[in-house]
Order: sequence, then structure tokens, then C-alpha cells
Amino acid sequence: MILLEDDDIKVLAPAKGFADGQINIVPNQKALILEQVPSVLLGKMFQVAVKLSSVQFESLGVQGTNIVIQNGVSSGQEEGVFSMKLIPRKEGDGLVFYESKQATPSELDDVLHRLLKDEPEEDLDEAQKEIVEKPQEIPSHLYKSLRRMP
Repeated sequence: MILLEDDDIKVLAPAKGFADGQINIVPNQKALILEQVPSVLLGKMFQVAVKLSSVQFESLGVQGTNIVIQNGVSSGQEEGVFSMKLIPRKEGDGLVFYESKQATPSELDDVLHRLLKDEPEEDLDEAQKEIVEKPQEIPSHLYKSLRRMP
């Protein structure tokens, strides 16, 4: 069911979702995956998501929301179109989207180097060069905040 629509996006209430009150935001411009959505349009979708997330908090009495983008079949994307899902969350709702896996420092370093391998060193600014040369540890309080459940 279409809840809102303008020239750029549609806001939908899906017939089947992860939770009651889920809202999906889709671009009107055909895009199968995130990389095909123009940055300006993606920005608008996030602006709408922020506003609608507040509506979910106020009208549904939820304690949190997940904004989920399943980008490609391997990520669980079932629709033939890119979408952003706003999923209302309550404590103890039982929804689990992923299991955390603790990476070792050497695995993180390897991923960082693989991600940046196509970037010529001369294109990196000083801060980026320092990250590549001396990866920093992420403080434990940041890890805790990432693991926080609504």
C-alpha cells in the first residue's frame, strides 16, 4: 500500500514485513541496487527515513528502529528494486538480522589494505596514509555502542 509519493520516491506499507509498522522507501527511478541510486536521491531517501523513524517512535511507541538496506541477492534482497526498510523495534521482539563476528587485528588490517589497494598512495591525504600505515584500535566503548540492541 502506498502511503506517500512524490516525483522521486514512494513510501510503502509492505504486505509482508519484518515487524508490524514497517515502512519501505523506494525510488521511482529504476534501481536494482544501491550503487545505481544517484547520491542526491539517496540523500532524500535518508531524510525521509529520519522523519518517518520519528513518526514510528511517536505513533507506535517503539524503542528503536533499524534502517535496513539489503543490497543484492546475497544480502537477502528479495525485491527486484532497491529499497530502504524502516523496521520498528521493541525490546525482546526477537528480530535478529545478523550475528556479530569478532575480527582479529590482522583480519581488519588485511581488509583495510584490500579496500585501499586500488587507491594510489599519492591520492591519499595525510590522515588516510596514517590509517593505512598505522591502523588505530577502536575504543571499547565504541564497540559496545555498536552491539547495543534497541
